[in-house]
Amino acid sequence: MKPTSTFFSYNQEKVTEAILYIIERVQEPASPLRISKFLYFADKTHLEKYARPITGDDYVASSTGVRTFRSYETMKASELSANNPTFHRLGHAMIADRKSDFNEMSESDIEVLQQTINIYDIFPTWHINKLSQDSIWYKTRPWPPPTAHATYDVDFLDVIESVDEEGELLAYLMRDVDDPQPDLNSDNDIY
Repeated sequence: MKPTSTFFSYNQEKVTEAILYIIERVQEPASPLRISKFLYFADKTHLEKYARPITGDDYVASSTGVRTFRSYETMKASELSANNPTFHRLGHAMIADRKSDFNEMSESDIEVLQQTINIYDIFPTWHINKLSQDSIWYKTRPWPPPTAHATYDVDFLDVIESVDEEGELLAYLMRDVDDPQPDLNSDNDIY
């Protein structure tokens, strides 16, 4: 399995702002699961349009479809406290404790997050779950699944393949993974 981090770094600050952005703009309070699905859809769209995901998160497949992993765990663990003045859970709903900071996100991040909200916010959660049971979900989960609550790591190459029919994006991303350029500013010898 190739995790997302093989290609991209997880950016907790950006993820926090993206979560806040979604919480502020959805029609009804959203659960961590629903928000993590929105982030998954936004990451795929951003990857297809701009050759990078928004979050850099890893993905897992479960009985409810594919979702982000770390951002979901962060939301599930969040409680209102002085240590986390950003958001908290109230029952199943995520509540923002402050406004999102656009400085952590690029214009394209905001564009795709808003597009994702516009497309998917009209659907109930059960339908969002069905939509996230996509080709990646079918490829990742064993059938029949051993347990209803099991999660399976998604290979990021499958995510790339789902948005990159011609293989151009993969070739673009692999250039740095397969043949990293030496850091000419480091003190280490490069020869």
